[in-house]
Amino acid sequence: MRRINICFFICFMLLTGFSSITVASGTTEKDSTFDFKSIKKIYINPEISYADGCEIPEFNMLYNMIIWNDESTRLKNYRIVDKEIIADAFIEAHILKWYSDNYWVDEKYYTTTGIERHVDEIRDKSHVEYIDIDAYTEGHYVYRDNFSIEYTVTNNEGKVIYKRTENRYSTDNKIHKEIEDSIENFYKDFNKLAKD
Repeated sequence: MRRINICFFICFMLLTGFSSITVASGTTEKDSTFDFKSIKKIYINPEISYADGCEIPEFNMLYNMIIWNDESTRLKNYRIVDKEIIADAFIEAHILKWYSDNYWVDEKYYTTTGIERHVDEIRDKSHVEYIDIDAYTEGHYVYRDNFSIEYTVTNNEGKVIYKRTENRYSTDNKIHKEIEDSIENFYKDFNKLAKD
């Protein structure tokens, strides 16, 4: 007796309506007249400041502060000091915006590829066949977490010598990963300036 098992793998469905999206954009300004190699000691403000109106849970504020301080170890080309008076430069982070929103994605009909597996138990053989499958994604809301952060570096005279602004959002409830990546990238990129 021959039994046919049919398995469908609909990978495309996951990519159309229910996938996670992460987007980052921003600007970087650097004082081209400043010699970044002259910086030896850096003071990092241990607190991240927040603009009025930021809708941020207390847990995220604590997490952000921990990451902000932990990731500072990436500044290997500078000595981090705990007194502002002896520093050559000062680093601060300021959250400009932090909020959640959503948008509607309309229903979608599409065709994707599936695999049909045929098993012949008598002959102990099987084969697969690729087939087209009509698929459908219901209309749904996509929920998104957003933030904008500004990193500012000033010299010991109070002049801004480096500034980076980043805007990021994520639809997969991993905004903490986005802030971590943003902070890590800032420290790594600024660290490179000591070699340029």
